[in-house]
Amino acid sequence: IEFAVGEGLVGLVAKEGKILVIDDLKESYMIPYSGLGATKSVDVMILPLLKDEEIIGVWEVSLLKKANENDKNLIQNLTTLLGDFLAVEGQYN
Repeated sequence: IEFAVGEGLVGLVAKEGKILVIDDLKESYMIPYSGLGATKSVDVMILPLLKDEEIIGVWEVSLLKKANENDKNLIQNLTTLLGDFLAVEGQYN
């Protein structure tokens, strides 16, 4: 799926380069599906993927429980690793 910079919440994160945490989800918010089934999210984090301060993507993480500071730090660290991985992968493809 593609979003234009500034389009929707994902596009807003791409435009501003700042993490967005949504902890007051509306009932109408989409329900994520996986191989294990579907369930309503409690919190959502939308994070920019960066390489050398340049935004190369955005990812949305749906949480099944309220995110505490440790959860947020872990997701931010994973975001850094994912951005690095995608940047390196892009060099070879």
